Amino acid sequence: MARIPAGVGPKDPHIVVLFGATGDLSKRKLLPGLFHLSSTGFIPGCRIIGISLEDTTSAALREIALESLKAHAHRQFTEDAWNAFAANLEYVPLEAGASALKEAVDRAEKSFGGGTARRLHYLSVPPSAALPAVRMLGEAGLVDRARIVMEKPFGVDLQSAVSLNTHLHEVFDESQIFRIDHVQIDVPEKLDLGKRVGFYEATGAYRDMVVTHLFQILAFTAMEPPTALEPASISEEKNKVFRSLLPLRPSDVVRGQYMGYREEEGVDPASDTETFIALKCSIDNWRWAGVPFYLRTGKRPGPGMRLDKCSLQFNMHDTGHVGDVLEAYERLILDAMRGDHTLFTTAEGIERLWQASTPLLDAPLPVRPYAPGSWGPNAIHQLIAPHAWRLPFERAWRDPNVAGA
Repeated sequence: MARIPAGVGPKDPHIVVLFGATGDLSKRKLLPGLFHLSSTGFIPGCRIIGISLEDTTSAALREIALESLKAHAHRQFTEDAWNAFAANLEYVPLEAGASALKEAVDRAEKSFGGGTARRLHYLSVPPSAALPAVRMLGEAGLVDRARIVMEKPFGVDLQSAVSLNTHLHEVFDESQIFRIDHVQIDVPEKLDLGKRVGFYEATGAYRDMVVTHLFQILAFTAMEPPTALEPASISEEKNKVFRSLLPLRPSDVVRGQYMGYREEEGVDPASDTETFIALKCSIDNWRWAGVPFYLRTGKRPGPGMRLDKCSLQFNMHDTGHVGDVLEAYERLILDAMRGDHTLFTTAEGIERLWQASTPLLDAPLPVRPYAPGSWGPNAIHQLIAPHAWRLPFERAWRDPNVAGA
């Protein structure tokens, strides 16, 4: 059982409406994360209403959740804990409409004694499905006492992001919106695309990773100290970085595609979708003028990256507290329930990033092939010349239980 400091979790019970409940992200991260937060007491009561395109049942969703825990949970769980969690899972098919969703939420709220529960709507859906989900929540009258989490990518270009923000603000206030901003990530991914081929083919590495991941890390790296360690001040300093980001030049970008991608099921045999991207960008302000920033990410491009040698060694497994640490999605869910915007991006920030991306999206260079397991196409070396990319520094882990290690 995690030791939970006072004030870490929300004060009120929550009804979680999970759009995309049968999808890959839900299975790998969201359902296991919600189980951990619920079973360890981070949330003082939680009922989950799953909704997706599949015509399935609450019993089937419970089976999906159980298999997800067996496959992806990083902590042991008891049968009693599972039974308690399963009793709080309900499913509503998307085609049942807003009225059926409203009825399910009403039933869940009554189980908490009426109007004390808050609502967290999590949209684990592609950009094209986000606005219909928002409209459904508005039609169902589920906006009050609610916060909404929007999965990345938020739009696919400046026009779609501005349109999505405009329509979103017709239903939800900006203070209610939490746009996912991944900060704690491993940018070079060994993973292939699995069941996400359809999504990825329409999105690519730039929209999937750079706008919503790497630029957020860039902002945290380059921002000035905030006036206070609170969400509004931190977001303002990040937005200053985004406002100073110069438009990307296609000549400063290398797009790659791993060999064999076009043979993946669901991929166009002539696909020009990038599975790897490396780029140079510049921040036009007093501190960073003239300093290039180099970013890269991709699918199947080799092992994890370490920036430099370091004698410091830290392993949570050696402390006995590894079970107390929240995973990234668990932290984001908890922060959204608490109303903490620190690790999320704003409407202004996301629109500015798409604006700076417009030259690249309007005139992308052809993709270059690279071998799976490599660090991308050879052209990445010309991008950074006369400098060189830092390659991983692998050092044997010192076992604290072995003398002299």
